[in-house]
Amino acid sequence: MNQELPYAELKSNGEMVGVLPEVVEAVLAESGIGEFRGVLIDWGAMIPGLQARRYDMVSGGLFINPKRCKAIIFSEPILCDAEAFVKLKSNPLSITSFAELKNHPTATAATAPGSFEHIAAKGAGIPRDKLVLWEGNIQNGMQLISTGRADVLLSPLGSAVDAVSKSSDPGKFEIIAPVTDVAAKRYLCATRPKYIDRLSPASVHSLNLQGGPMSNDEVKAFEKNPNLKQIIQVRHLDDSGKREGGETYPFSHFVPLLQRLVDQHLGNKA
Repeated sequence: MNQELPYAELKSNGEMVGVLPEVVEAVLAESGIGEFRGVLIDWGAMIPGLQARRYDMVSGGLFINPKRCKAIIFSEPILCDAEAFVKLKSNPLSITSFAELKNHPTATAATAPGSFEHIAAKGAGIPRDKLVLWEGNIQNGMQLISTGRADVLLSPLGSAVDAVSKSSDPGKFEIIAPVTDVAAKRYLCATRPKYIDRLSPASVHSLNLQGGPMSNDEVKAFEKNPNLKQIIQVRHLDDSGKREGGETYPFSHFVPLLQRLVDQHLGNKA
């Protein structure tokens, strides 16, 4: 396990606490395994160590993606989270997406090596020299933004909320979430009333959870973003990928994953 609350933490007495140890304990108990030993490891060592058989399983809030599915076998998902940025309120930087982070001339971000956030940042084309890496506890990442060595911390929302609440001065931090093109959606719904008619029922539902259409003040503030045109363009590109009948991967693309799941299921039944 990687030490990151609210997921997991290793106490000084050796006790593992947090959401994931509780889930692991319950699942192993159903399988007839009465106890297990927790090993604290760095985030980037989770999958390589599992492949090297240094431990039997890992549980650290790993996001499921195709690349990781080729390397290890996942259980069914046990939690769902959003991405977040954490920054000092005194920092005037206004960034709400990976695209804005990439295009900003000086902005830097703190991230854990090998984490989903690190991979997503690289996938978004953010240069390596704009990423400040931290190891160990997420509070090490919080220290980077507190001391000005990075502008924002990339983190799952649950971890961000927990880290800020446990800091010595929670009021000095701001959490920006979710980190997607949500701001563009809210902006378009406020400035182009017919845009909301294009949204699917699920997207309308998430819009309400995300704050609904922007207020007049939010629109004015958002329009000051120097990358407004590009942000809106990314949103439209995202919309274009949701066409019914659009080209998708063929079934053969998913066969290896399905076969691994079937083999695992039959192995568990044997």
